[in-house]
Amino acid sequence: MAINYIITDALRLCAETLIPSIFPFMVLTKLLLACGLDSMIKSVIKKPFEAIFHLNANLASAYILGMISGYPQGAYAIAEIYDKGGCTKDEAERALAFCNNTGPAFMIGAVGSLSGDVKLGRSLFFMQLGITLLYGILSRPKKLTEADEIRKNDHIGFDIIPKAVTSSVIPMLNICSFVVIFALVCSWVSLIPVSTEIKAFIYSIIEITNGVRFICRKAICIPLLGFTLFWSGMCVHMQTAAAVAGRFSMKRYYIAKAIQATGVFLILYLKNIFF
Repeated sequence: MAINYIITDALRLCAETLIPSIFPFMVLTKLLLACGLDSMIKSVIKKPFEAIFHLNANLASAYILGMISGYPQGAYAIAEIYDKGGCTKDEAERALAFCNNTGPAFMIGAVGSLSGDVKLGRSLFFMQLGITLLYGILSRPKKLTEADEIRKNDHIGFDIIPKAVTSSVIPMLNICSFVVIFALVCSWVSLIPVSTEIKAFIYSIIEITNGVRFICRKAICIPLLGFTLFWSGMCVHMQTAAAVAGRFSMKRYYIAKAIQATGVFLILYLKNIFF
């Protein structure tokens, strides 16, 4: 496959799918956080959030944004809250492990259209809700560590809109750049003389979109599809690393994603055997 075609196809994916589905949410995330969304959500679910996860309730907005908007919005929200003094570095690292996930638009829409089974995508999304919730509970410390109150903006005016837009441009370019790079990597994987199942697993490790496309097109087992969606691919992880930008370690994030992806694979595999 010609390199020019691969790059053109990746850029078309960015222009037709990624930018329309990610950039507005990126701007909206920054606008909402600038307007004090974290404080509003905190006031509503402070007690249950802290009781369940033993995390500062400022991070509740990151959990909700990460689950509804999908990656990398959870990571950007955590970074914003951390920069504003709303959580400690340890809390940011623990939150990242379960607050940056595959969004419902991709799980339900993309998986449904590619597999022809919308219910499958919906089931996997609700499974993600359950598994990330369980992981957040099991990985929590024994008690809540108090953090400082989040720093609020002294002035909120019309300038927050252009600031939100301009500050979202570079992150969006980072995402598109990673997509183009990993599209080239996936094209090289297609040349490896291995079985279809092994090739599908390699795709799932590298890049989520190509992994899901390949698994659905070849009608490979659903457990591997679940693994792909929960692991999210190194392309997404690089986007997350760009969002975090060295503020805190991503070690827990990688371990968490591997555990969650392996867990859903085993659950779906055993379900196929016994049910």
